[in-house]
Amino acid sequence: MTGLRERQKVKRRRDILDAAAGLFKRDGFSSASIEEIAANAGLSAGTVYNYFPSKGDLLLALVALDGQEVRAAGQFHPKLESEETGPMWLKLCED
Repeated sequence: MTGLRERQKVKRRRDILDAAAGLFKRDGFSSASIEEIAANAGLSAGTVYNYFPSKGDLLLALVALDGQEVRAAGQFHPKLESEETGPMWLKLCED
């Protein structure tokens, strides 16, 4: 079993990624800020930077996570893909 501190770190990382995915989808990669991502995750900007040194690193983590979840679940991550728009990370690269 994983200790409390490790579970909290995993949850914080996931909260950051979920907040970033939502903002990137809603506002686009260029318009989203680390401060907004932090606020949506209920964390400070400094905490977000402890997990991800840059917004680009956040995007890369989302792309990697999407690929892992696709392979694990056999389906696309609903926050990152829709039938109408296709993969969000592809759209973000167009910004």
